[in-house]
Amino acid sequence: PDAFWDFGFEYVIILRQMLARTASNHRSPYETTIGDTPDISEFLDFDFYQWIKFRDSMDDKDHPIKLGRWLGIAHNVGTPLTYWILKDNGQVIARSTVRPLLTDEVKSEAEGQLRTEFNNTIKDKYGSFDPQLLNVFDNEDITQPTINDIVMDTLETPFNSLLDDDTPGGDQIRPVAGVGDNNNTDDLVSGPDPFNSAQIILPRGDRNELAKVIGRKRNNEGNFIGRAHKNPILDSRIFTVRFADGEEKDVAYNVLAEHLFSQVDSEGNQYRIFKEIINHRRKDNATTKENQFRISKDGRRVQKKTVAGWDIEVEWKDGSTSWIPLKEIKETNAVEVAQYARDNRIIEEPAFSWWAPIVLKKLVRLIKLSKSRHIKRGFKFGIRVPVTIEEAIQYDKENGDQQWYNAIMKEMSNVRVAFEEADNPHQDIKR
Repeated sequence: PDAFWDFGFEYVIILRQMLARTASNHRSPYETTIGDTPDISEFLDFDFYQWIKFRDSMDDKDHPIKLGRWLGIAHNVGTPLTYWILKDNGQVIARSTVRPLLTDEVKSEAEGQLRTEFNNTIKDKYGSFDPQLLNVFDNEDITQPTINDIVMDTLETPFNSLLDDDTPGGDQIRPVAGVGDNNNTDDLVSGPDPFNSAQIILPRGDRNELAKVIGRKRNNEGNFIGRAHKNPILDSRIFTVRFADGEEKDVAYNVLAEHLFSQVDSEGNQYRIFKEIINHRRKDNATTKENQFRISKDGRRVQKKTVAGWDIEVEWKDGSTSWIPLKEIKETNAVEVAQYARDNRIIEEPAFSWWAPIVLKKLVRLIKLSKSRHIKRGFKFGIRVPVTIEEAIQYDKENGDQQWYNAIMKEMSNVRVAFEEADNPHQDIKR
């Protein structure tokens, strides 16, 4: 009867806390949260609403063993292994002297008659179970369709020329709708899923290392594990991350969120801690020693003050490395760059000779102005953000999806109505 559903809800909730989950490395939520192995002794002997025999009172010698229904564990009542019992009169009591029915009792006609009378009494007092109280619905939050499962109308776009055979889906890429009504444009994907391809510094052993989120974890049936929630603490999604050496690890959503938002500012800019310069490279457009001077208007030879064509490879505290244009690293770490140029005998190069010697002379004062924190360019909240269409397509190739392309398609479809095609698109505009 639905009058006892509250006992059932409590039983299921407590039981699920004790069950091991594959997504939690075969540990139960109780062990993951508390850190201790749970005691499941209370769950071993009985199932919910199971027929049982119990001793109502030690003083009741005429009928020491009575028939009842098991309604769950009575925590904070009496001694351990105390249970809620439904009596034949409809009363719910807490008792610890309880056992399942014996095989002979299950087969006995007399015991069967007692069980029938018990059910009739409960039915008369509380009514029958109403099946309409059950609402069965699909779990749209867990079983999300993949891109290939969704068929969309063709959307003409001039960006198709940027695609090639290596692009996932080729020229069949379409904006992807969310679960539900495919005609609802509000469900179109507006960019990568949260944390998809994000780069986050995570603890690993006795140190912190940079890891890349490669996607949500799926169960053996191919469905996503966990479900989203507005409260990060209640978000049960599991993501898989990959470290630089290829090792993969499953991390909970709230752990990723905690580490990411501790590493970015309010604008989503992610900072990296400078460690040292490890390499350099010169491009073809770098100024050579032969043409490092120019003739001024008054006929004097003046050295060109340019740093174009040079990149500096920097190692960060998280163990990652990146190439940064000399013009950027010079503004934040002029002392380190000048020392590196001197130690590697490139200080006479035109890109360094006009400023590095001066910096070394003012070394003490400039060290105080040197910055150890650098904004990670091209990233927002740990996600690499493309600047051009070509970059968007390239990022989709690397991620194995078309999230950025879909975001562009949505934006173009929304703003296209604001433009009219001109009869002569090459007509000069007169001011």
